[in-house]
Amino acid sequence: MNYGRICGRVLNYICIEVVVLEPIEIKSLCDEDISRLRELFFECDDYFQLIDGVSVCGCRAETEYNITRNGKQQLRYGIYIEAKLVGCMFVIEQYIEVEDITINLLLLTPSFRGKGIGTKVVGQIVENAKQSGFKRVLIGVDEINKAAMSFWKSIGFIDNGHRQRLKHTNRTGDIIYLEKALK
Repeated sequence: MNYGRICGRVLNYICIEVVVLEPIEIKSLCDEDISRLRELFFECDDYFQLIDGVSVCGCRAETEYNITRNGKQQLRYGIYIEAKLVGCMFVIEQYIEVEDITINLLLLTPSFRGKGIGTKVVGQIVENAKQSGFKRVLIGVDEINKAAMSFWKSIGFIDNGHRQRLKHTNRTGDIIYLEKALK
């Protein structure tokens, strides 16, 4: 297996073996991938309907792709199986603290959820972040997204008590921050 480093100093390319599926490949996304990312977002409309209260619009992929936090550009990765983009992951190093990696988005198409892909991808992020000297991995989960909350807690993330009120397209809700300490 070819394990690259995840995040700016951490990931260029990774191939993760999964028992039931073909190998998962994680590759950096670039501007030329926007159309594929847009298709992925449309396939994941159930997520956007849950979070925003409306179907995803065509510009959402570009908006998410170009997000910055505190002047830091997020790192964007595609999750591929048999050369098909089945998910994406956006992360930022050193946000919220210098020793943190924050996952802004982990999104998989409905047909690839529940197959261990997210667990394998996050496990590799955690391992590579640890090896790179980061102290914790953070994720903000919308309070309405019970499936995501269950997923993150099942892989060892805990509620750190931080909340952020966020206005979505058709609703307002709390983002609950979870973290996983790296030892």
